[in-house]
Amino acid sequence: MTLNELKEQVIGLGFETDIEDGQMFFNSVFRAVQKMYTDRGVETELKLLHSPQKPLYHIKYIRYTPGGNVRYGLFGEGLYFKTLGTGRYTLTGEGSSVSEEFSGEREHKIIVDGYSEIIFEGEFEYSIWNLALYPAKVSDNPEDIIPPTESVEYRMEDYCDDFLGFSDQARDGNGLPIKGASLVFSTAKIPVLYEGEVRIKYRRCPKSIDTDINAELPIPNGWEHLLAELCASYIWLDDDPEKAQYYLALYNNGMNTLKYLTKDRADTPKIDVLRWT
Repeated sequence: MTLNELKEQVIGLGFETDIEDGQMFFNSVFRAVQKMYTDRGVETELKLLHSPQKPLYHIKYIRYTPGGNVRYGLFGEGLYFKTLGTGRYTLTGEGSSVSEEFSGEREHKIIVDGYSEIIFEGEFEYSIWNLALYPAKVSDNPEDIIPPTESVEYRMEDYCDDFLGFSDQARDGNGLPIKGASLVFSTAKIPVLYEGEVRIKYRRCPKSIDTDINAELPIPNGWEHLLAELCASYIWLDDDPEKAQYYLALYNNGMNTLKYLTKDRADTPKIDVLRWT
């Protein structure tokens, strides 16, 4: 259905020859489409493949005190840690040794070449956070080494342009809830320890409405008559409240019928994101 076709239907419902206020008509259409999506509770499902990089080991906090050293064997290819304070570390490998001093708050991302060892030393007390060793590098750029985390965050706006709100728990490929997953506002947090398919069901909002009179409206098939009735109720709310209430009642009855007839059917195709994270 186009805006022009909808306009002709609304004119017919109002027993008029035209709708003179074009902006009022467009505003009514926008409000009506928004309300229909909310009333119907249109849902769809986003499918993700979740396979985050996991560290071989992750030490959340180390407190260095002067007069000794802290050392860890490294048998992976990517190393991450943060420091706060003044000190130095030495990275030793097969016939090589590299030292670096640090001060203040620093983030360190290091590509490790083969078996090696890192030694923390210094004359002052300082802190080390989130020391994590990854089994393999994802590229030759140290900046691609990620901080260790308990979950990966997926922002829904990065994957779909019709997100309104979550309507169910995050589930795996078998439809079972993913333990430890959380859905907050528009962000899905999936635990790093989980690996596999993620299914996220959400309520849809309508896409933007084109002001072109011949543009197709963003509504599913079967909604046309309901949209016309709801628009008519908005347009004549001030000039003819009785007519507006009549068409609103028709719309409510029709929407209730639509929800009953389609309650066990999927509203839209599922969205598959074919990439691993």
